[in-house]
Amino acid sequence: MIFYTTTHSTKRKSLKKSLTILFFLFGFFIYAEDFHFKIDSRISEENNLTSDMEYSTFIQTALVASGTTDVEIEKLLISLDKVYKELEDTFIKKNTSSNLEKAEYTLLFLYENIFSQYSLLQTQVDVTLNKGVYNCVSSSIIYMYFIKRLNIPVIAIETPVHAFCAVKINDQLIDVETTNPYGFNPGEKKDISINQNQKKYAIVPAKDYKGRHNVDDRRIIALIYNNRISTLQKQNKNRDTITLACSAYFLQNKSDESLSILNKCVYNTAINLAENGKEEEGINLVIEAKSLFGESENSSLYSTAIETSAINLINKTSTVENYDLALQILDKYKNYISENNRNQLNNMIIFNSLNKKIKSEPFEDALNNLQENKIFLSSSNYEKLFIFLYSSNADKIAKNGDYQKAWLLLDEGLSIYKQNPELAKQRNIYRNNYAINIHNQCVKLINENNISSAKNLLQEGLNIVTESTLLKNDLKKLE
Repeated sequence: MIFYTTTHSTKRKSLKKSLTILFFLFGFFIYAEDFHFKIDSRISEENNLTSDMEYSTFIQTALVASGTTDVEIEKLLISLDKVYKELEDTFIKKNTSSNLEKAEYTLLFLYENIFSQYSLLQTQVDVTLNKGVYNCVSSSIIYMYFIKRLNIPVIAIETPVHAFCAVKINDQLIDVETTNPYGFNPGEKKDISINQNQKKYAIVPAKDYKGRHNVDDRRIIALIYNNRISTLQKQNKNRDTITLACSAYFLQNKSDESLSILNKCVYNTAINLAENGKEEEGINLVIEAKSLFGESENSSLYSTAIETSAINLINKTSTVENYDLALQILDKYKNYISENNRNQLNNMIIFNSLNKKIKSEPFEDALNNLQENKIFLSSSNYEKLFIFLYSSNADKIAKNGDYQKAWLLLDEGLSIYKQNPELAKQRNIYRNNYAINIHNQCVKLINENNISSAKNLLQEGLNIVTESTLLKNDLKKLE
């Protein structure tokens, strides 16, 4: 006979659950620390209640939205006044008297005196006035300022991707594409000849913009804020965007559209704070924003932000096995978490807590805890923990060499979950290990020529592990 080596059951893996949340980020993003909600104090109540501003209020509000300092605003207003007087002088020299001629020539005049270079994202009016760089928003606002000052009715127009304006001449609205010097009344053929003998024409195509709609002065100015928010995000200067969104919200007299943008800014801030381990700061930010401004209709961004942050915080707390704190956090924010997620989280925390106790507490204590919390667990999770409890404790016993006690414990588990393959396999391993121990003891006895004692030991072993072919074969060899 030769010695055999016993087999250990497969190493138990710790059971652990977590709930994962995906982040949905919108438009522009924020990373805020020590944030305070602010509105630019230079935007007065008069501004946000006036949909059609007089020219000086209009341009000053646009400069405020551009982030221009008070000192710089004063300088630019003086400069604008000089340019306007030049325009008036030109009308006198050209003997221009009709509003139609004035409105068309003003656009050409601005390209001769202010506008010099187009840039898609350059919305700030002060930059346009100082450097000549413009886009559809900044050029429309400056053109509207001059037209308002000429007492010609003008209205801003917005599309999903563009902005321009229209002047009202003899009860007829005429579109003005301010991003082109010949953009007055698009589709109309313009004679731009310098030499009468060489005719030259320009035509700016008329476009039928989908989603085109008229907007008031507050909205066209608010587009400056929106573009600045987007630009700041690209420059990774995110903390300032909520302040801009707050100012735009106030300027537009708390419109639903401006509230929606503010909601998205706050939401993205909270999500980024959560991603940087500052979940509670993000939650507090959302709660404060909701109390100050409310939430746009049919929006669930705030609830989503709080739920996402709370779940992240619970997962993080659970990772360090502080399950009591995790339950406290769940209770604190339960009203912001959906019933389905709340139940999953509660199940997860209790599952992981019991799993920890199974690994660290005596068998009876862990079993009592498991049974007491059965009502909080799904049947499948209760079974997993139950199997883990019996399997891990049996393994501890078996490592001390008491295979019989180990499989008897497994028999208890199998009496509840009959034919569980995991417990049954482990039980068979221990019974086989028990037989191997008997076999190895017999080898020693035989080597000592103590055949009688070897037979008795084999018979005793077979009385316990009756199915053992190893012991049966050993006994046959000795008969």
